[in-house]
Amino acid sequence: MADNEQKARQLVAEAEKKISSSSKGFFSQFTGGNKTDEAIDLYVRAGNLFKLGKKWNDGGNAFLQAGTLHLKNNNKHDAGLCFVDAANCYKKSNPAEAIKAIERAVEIHTDMGRFIMVAKHHENIAEIYEKELEDQEKAIDHYQHAADCYAGEENKSSANKCLIKIANYSALTDHLDKAIKLYEQLGEISPFT
Repeated sequence: MADNEQKARQLVAEAEKKISSSSKGFFSQFTGGNKTDEAIDLYVRAGNLFKLGKKWNDGGNAFLQAGTLHLKNNNKHDAGLCFVDAANCYKKSNPAEAIKAIERAVEIHTDMGRFIMVAKHHENIAEIYEKELEDQEKAIDHYQHAADCYAGEENKSSANKCLIKIANYSALTDHLDKAIKLYEQLGEISPFT
């Protein structure tokens, strides 16, 4: 495992060297893109090696760097994927950083009109608040965003799943009126009535 970490650190150093060399000199404007692509590849490889070595923060940082470089290259799709990979690493060591990384993916997917992905990301954030940070109010907010996105895309079962979570947490946080209203709403649309 230590070998993977050492290899990963070497890859990060190579990536940083490529980035610094691509920003110097007159010819960098013509060749910088290739060096940036190479640096992205190095960061992703490093992130994967850090994951193997269970160096979650380092892995998250490497994926975050790759995502940032993808954004500079205007490659939003791959940037979003890297931010999600970063979040998956951070979830194991730093939930607050995981949320920040997912929020970057939310911005990208919102701009791209991928609202099912946005909903899934909000659901993911809500679960972090729910399980790791024990902040039910923020979990409710993100479940609401997820429910709204799912409903907008006509994914009613996923929206209802989020609404059930909102109702449950509303009841637990003394927002009984909201909980009752949601339970009644869900009961009216239930296929079992």
